[in-house]
Amino acid sequence: WNSLPNSKREGKLISNLLNAKLLSQNEAKPKAIKSASNPKVLHIASHYNLLDKKQDELININPLMVSRIPLTGANALIKDGKNDGYLTALEIAQMNLNGTELVTISGCESALGKINIGEGNFGLKRAIAISGARSSLLSLWKVNDKTTSDFMISFYKNITSGVSRSEALLITQKEFRNSSNPDYRHINSWGAFQLSGDWRKIDFEDEEHILKLDNYKHLSLIHISEPTRLLSISYAVVCV
Repeated sequence: WNSLPNSKREGKLISNLLNAKLLSQNEAKPKAIKSASNPKVLHIASHYNLLDKKQDELININPLMVSRIPLTGANALIKDGKNDGYLTALEIAQMNLNGTELVTISGCESALGKINIGEGNFGLKRAIAISGARSSLLSLWKVNDKTTSDFMISFYKNITSGVSRSEALLITQKEFRNSSNPDYRHINSWGAFQLSGDWRKIDFEDEEHILKLDNYKHLSLIHISEPTRLLSISYAVVCV
């Protein structure tokens, strides 16, 4: 997997907006994300991988295992038996996200999944809904690393200002459409991310569903490694 150089800036700024603890490097493993129970917000920035195999090879595979997010260890030549570096849609579906307001997967085509005739799309969107999360923000097509980072930073600035999820997305899209940068004005830059589920604002002061973890109200997981370390470049912000 290629590096995502803008994830470092994105992770730091979003974690600051959420008043989050920042964990880096090898701490951003799938296990660390799966261990977060009922986070208020789960934000993952990485690549997204939808396995492309012939139908007959997938007959005996749970379709939610076809959708994967590469994290720490995904590029390792020698795999750790307990960590292959991938967080699958099936693993997300098995998480406890009943109190989670928003799950964002900031990466290319994260809204796509395996299509089963008569059953629909089996991917991250379905997995997030099964997990109990109230809303998701996923991309419909390939997105640029820097553009997406800027988009997400703007979105979280808006959502933490007190507006609703849908309004925060609309404001961010409008900012991009009115940008002096012609690349940002293109629909490819501002139209990729689709909000599904609860559109209302998130009350970051509501403690009803907040789990205290290491005495931090917000926990941010960030993985930023050099390409020579053979690890994927990705981060997750877990607001608990």
